[in-house]
Amino acid sequence: MTKTSISIILLLYTAQLFGQGATDFRSPMDIPLVLSGNFGELRSNHFHSGIDIKTQGVTGHEIYAIESGYVSRIKVRPGGYGKALYIAHPNGYTSVYGHLSGYNEQINDYLTSEQYRRRSHSVDLYPEKGTLRIEKGEVIALSGNTGSSSGPHLHFEVRSSTNQHPLNGLFFDFPVADRIAPKITRLVIYPAGENAQVEFNTSPLVLNPVSSSDTYHLPGERIPRVHGNIGFGIEVYDYLDGAPNRCGIYSIEMKVDGKSYFYSEMDEFSFAESRFINAHIDYARKISHNESVQRLFKLPYNELSIYKYLDNNGLVPIIDTLEHQVQIIINDSYGNAAEIAFRVKGAGSARYMPEIKKQPVTLLPYNAPGAFSQNGISLEFPAYCFYEDVPFTFARTGGSSDLLSDIYYLHRETTPVHRSYTIEIEIPGISEAHNNKVCLVKIGEDGELNYAGGSFSNGKLKAELREFGKFAVAIDTLPPVIMPLDIFPGKQLTSQPGIRFRIEDELSGIDSYRGFIDNQWVLFQYDPKNDLLFYEFDKMVPKSKKNHELEIHLTDDRGNKTMYQTTFFR
Repeated sequence: MTKTSISIILLLYTAQLFGQGATDFRSPMDIPLVLSGNFGELRSNHFHSGIDIKTQGVTGHEIYAIESGYVSRIKVRPGGYGKALYIAHPNGYTSVYGHLSGYNEQINDYLTSEQYRRRSHSVDLYPEKGTLRIEKGEVIALSGNTGSSSGPHLHFEVRSSTNQHPLNGLFFDFPVADRIAPKITRLVIYPAGENAQVEFNTSPLVLNPVSSSDTYHLPGERIPRVHGNIGFGIEVYDYLDGAPNRCGIYSIEMKVDGKSYFYSEMDEFSFAESRFINAHIDYARKISHNESVQRLFKLPYNELSIYKYLDNNGLVPIIDTLEHQVQIIINDSYGNAAEIAFRVKGAGSARYMPEIKKQPVTLLPYNAPGAFSQNGISLEFPAYCFYEDVPFTFARTGGSSDLLSDIYYLHRETTPVHRSYTIEIEIPGISEAHNNKVCLVKIGEDGELNYAGGSFSNGKLKAELREFGKFAVAIDTLPPVIMPLDIFPGKQLTSQPGIRFRIEDELSGIDSYRGFIDNQWVLFQYDPKNDLLFYEFDKMVPKSKKNHELEIHLTDDRGNKTMYQTTFFR
């Protein structure tokens, strides 16, 4: 497939997907749209599904409906998008607004009523069509920093209403400036398969390209020697005007000797496929070096729809002694392009590699169930748990005084896991009173214990895991801690807008929280990234100059509980 034919397909596909003149969306904000993140950007375990609009370092900017429609969903939770709003439009699209600090009066009244009815701050509401009508340009919310946001911004998406697939929002003519070409930072050449070698080695070759304008080449015009099925990978980022943030690219094409082997586009994806990002990137390199190298070839189990063309799954067979021209072309959503061109030379044959004695392994096939068992620990893996066959390794060492078990080394943290697998560990001698306090923990590099859940019964701890690493069994008997920040017994709160507490839990984390004033449930909110629990005074607690009784109940994920009581005047 030639570059010209791929370009024609790109134009036809984009026109079909988004429709020329089919939308006339207004901007969701009246400030300049400077982005800190874009569509398809590589994130942990997922592709970014929208664009992140900077809000000048503050919260409270007005957010506008990009088109008329109705509120189809309101979702509020401590993590994720925090306070989010979904508006369905008659043209077949749904707009999504995340990390909000609040909603307009109509939406807020509906939301608050439902939260009090359900006695929960976290809700996922689907109002009936027409209940909350929205006009184009109407102020629907205020920008914020709620949920898993790392700073004030608006997460904005355009989705297809029929399947809720997120679409590339940069194709809807929002006023976003981008005159900067993508930047290539790394090239990796992979020997893929039996007898494949790069520079007579079975390990990948990592190179740092050098640039001349937007064209890149290998340092010293190096010509690596290769043999067998060869794969290529590239670390590349896009940058948009007005911001230093590293963003995602739109398309990648790879050609060898003028023949196309790989072509991808970031127009649309489903949330169900997003975790396949761990097959798309070099996951091991991400974990070990924090580099996001995108593979230009497909692992055996990778169902991403972003691949529009693959020849031999992107692998290039080279068994001759000739030089071969490799060209990789990257485009962003605005047509800014970068290119790297280099040569590789066929080595003719593989060099003999002396056999290295390795520790015993259990081969876990990617497309069939697998199992491992040894001295009181057993693992069950479902089919398609991995992206390729895994030569599973296991080791154990003695535990420490704060653990109930040995330390188990489950393969390598640098191997990705797609579907959850089951771990079961025998732990004799646990008193029945502590059954619900026993838990699995993952041990970090610094020795820190990270909660991994699980349930304990009949002398066995059972848990579901979606990663490898170093694990052990621990016990959590410590209740959460609550520390008042702006209240003390009998304090006069007439001029204070609310009440705030810092809440912490040492291991398993906060599971639930409830606040009562004068024995009546009130709407406390939890901000986990700041360990903050707060209540903003509403009509449930009017100013009355009377003595009020406050009661807060916290429970962690192992059922340990804390209660705080005090009084105040308002």
